Amino acid sequence: MEEDSRPKEEQNTGDETSGESGEYSFLQEVIKDENGRWRALKKRWIRLVGWGLVFGIAASLGFAWTNRLSSSRIKEVTIPKEEEAPGQEEPQELDSESYLQMQQALGEVAKEAGRSVVEIRILTSKEDWTEQTAQTHSITGIVVADNGREILIWGKTMAAAEGASLQAVFSDGSKRSVTLKQKDDGLGMGIYAVETSRLKSSTMKQLKVAVLGSSNFIQLGEPVLALGSPLGDGQSLGVGGIMSKDNRVSRVDGSYGILQTDIAAGEEGSGVLVNLKGEIVGVIDQSVASTDSALVAGYGISDLKRTMELLSNGQGIPYLGICGLEVTEEIQEQGVPRGIYMKEVMPGSPTMAAGLQNGDILTGIGTEKVTTLTEYRNCLLKLNAGEKVRLKGLRQGAEGYVDIEFEVTVGKQE
Repeated sequence: MEEDSRPKEEQNTGDETSGESGEYSFLQEVIKDENGRWRALKKRWIRLVGWGLVFGIAASLGFAWTNRLSSSRIKEVTIPKEEEAPGQEEPQELDSESYLQMQQALGEVAKEAGRSVVEIRILTSKEDWTEQTAQTHSITGIVVADNGREILIWGKTMAAAEGASLQAVFSDGSKRSVTLKQKDDGLGMGIYAVETSRLKSSTMKQLKVAVLGSSNFIQLGEPVLALGSPLGDGQSLGVGGIMSKDNRVSRVDGSYGILQTDIAAGEEGSGVLVNLKGEIVGVIDQSVASTDSALVAGYGISDLKRTMELLSNGQGIPYLGICGLEVTEEIQEQGVPRGIYMKEVMPGSPTMAAGLQNGDILTGIGTEKVTTLTEYRNCLLKLNAGEKVRLKGLRQGAEGYVDIEFEVTVGKQE
């Protein structure tokens, strides 16, 4: 029994010992694994947090850099092309209540369009003890574009004395310095620029890019508002109608349609003409008004759009230097060929350098025929400064007019 039991006891003892040690080693192994797991989780968590920080910083830097690039990128300015003539609206009968509603509607149109109106001032320093600066002259401009970096304003150019500065006054009353970016000396107008980064957010929300209408389709008697400073002394508002729309004024390298109204004007008046839709249809310039006229007149907007677009994009105006007259049917009856009569070839111009003379008749630019100043202007504005182009025409000789052709290098209006 003992012999038989000893091995059994030893075996049992051995089994208990091995079982006990197996049990303890299992407990130790569990404890060891738990600690390792927590340490692994901790390391993994720290690693994830670290990578999260890295990715967060990288994303922030990337966003900032992208934002900086997008804010510094200048958008190309495109002036919308004109649509077809709108249909005529049926006349409506008006009563006293209708007139009141019309007055209110005109006020709303003026208020909304006024968001695009900007006053440009010339300021000069003074040593006077009563004030440090004095306003010497101002004109009214309109916001024609926001290129992503600058607010671009169209208006008449002004001669500033040495030491003078230009200031823009927006519709909310805020004032900022402004620079003349590009100009067309032949027209006497240009693009002023104010950096958007220098404008308050409230000003940016208040201002509005002007909606440009069409002066080509405007009707005689059509109601318009004169916004800005039509009287030439402070901000004012005039209401009236279009009295004339067929007159044109010749300028170097083109001609422009003129709108004449029955609205009172001052000699130094400036501003814009707005239709009842709130669209800009004219830019006031009393220099094109009839002699001794005290009524608002200005350039029709349609003939200014392409020039606005070029100057807004920092491009100069192509220049040949021709002051011309259209040869009408009446003039043709006197033996003058159809085309553009060169009344004056500007001294030092590309046209004079090429050999053209006063009295020549221009009939074509490149492959395109030109018989009107509008056609001539449209052809010219398709060219680029420095480009070579062939001008075709006629010159009077002893035996009548003969064909002439010259190669001209297009200049740039400065």
